[in-house]
Amino acid sequence: MTGTSLAALISSLVGYDLAPSPSLSTLPLTMFVIGNAVMIVPVIWILKSLGRKRGSLIGISAALSHGMLAILGLVWHAFWIYTVAHFLLGISVAFVSQYRFGAAQSVAPDQVPRAVSFILLGSIFAALLGPQLAELGAGFSTLSPYIGAYVLVMILFVFAGALLMWLVPIEGETYADSSLTARPLLQIISHPTYRLALATALMSYAMMTFLMTATPICMHKLSGFSLTKTKWVIQSHILAMFLPSLFTGHLIKKLGVDVVIFTGILVYGLCVLVGLLPASFHAYWLGLVFLGLGWNFLYVSATVLLTQSYRKSEQFFAQGFHDFVVFSGLAFASLFSGVIVHYVSWQVLNLTCGAVVLVFFIALLLHLNIYKKTKIQDINAV
Repeated sequence: MTGTSLAALISSLVGYDLAPSPSLSTLPLTMFVIGNAVMIVPVIWILKSLGRKRGSLIGISAALSHGMLAILGLVWHAFWIYTVAHFLLGISVAFVSQYRFGAAQSVAPDQVPRAVSFILLGSIFAALLGPQLAELGAGFSTLSPYIGAYVLVMILFVFAGALLMWLVPIEGETYADSSLTARPLLQIISHPTYRLALATALMSYAMMTFLMTATPICMHKLSGFSLTKTKWVIQSHILAMFLPSLFTGHLIKKLGVDVVIFTGILVYGLCVLVGLLPASFHAYWLGLVFLGLGWNFLYVSATVLLTQSYRKSEQFFAQGFHDFVVFSGLAFASLFSGVIVHYVSWQVLNLTCGAVVLVFFIALLLHLNIYKKTKIQDINAV
């Protein structure tokens, strides 16, 4: 995840300098999302066939390959090589995104919200460390101010691989439930709980990517803020994404998932309102903090709902389809973010997100009654 937060800060800045057109500056981050999306189903198959330990080590290998290729792209000033490197990072994160399901599988059902939140806490350190590497490695090479950052993050990838060597499979872990047969995929995704989980995750992640991807370009390249100030905004945003995980699981358990989802929508609305203010450091900072906080409420809620919407024998199919749809949506959000910010403005970007939030809010009101009538505890009887 440190590699992801590093990419969130500098990939669009490098793209702005190397791309044949500034409108393509977010293409490396888009390729990261595409790599994630296209590998969701293969990753599920790999984890099912090889187990979480060996499968996750393959993900670390992809991360190391990303670092080496990104350095080559910077040394040779080759935009397309740098872009392909981020495709490999996306492959790596496709494995990382499955960690939360491994955590959910290892605890009792009533502990799932806390387990998912706990796994996301690792990204708090990534939020601080990734952008910081961009500054620490700035003087490493005269060829590019970002080469040092990739050297440092590759050291972390090696360390992550060493940690995974300690992973012990869950005792008696199985991927099928002999008492209940798996339903067809269409029947799984037609369940109201699954639809609500998918829609919430898609909206929350797409809007977050849409705004976050454009922020370094708007701040550093267009508004003239320093890399240090831009780094602080991105760090604050990623902290806001994951720090609430300390209590989000508790809130879901105490207040209910629907209340937390509506709270996330409200916070997203505040993000849009701040984004419509005149461009300033404080407006960027507050807007991105609201963006991260809203994402956390919505995404943790969506993950909890997802784990309650399928039978054990269906988990890999249900999880794989969910993540494939979500990250496919992110690819479009990331790509069009760069295009809109280049040809229009930051305020138009926020207005677009405001329209999406409003539509989702109305759809959620209509859908929630159906969801409440279909008790998630009855999923094994469907």
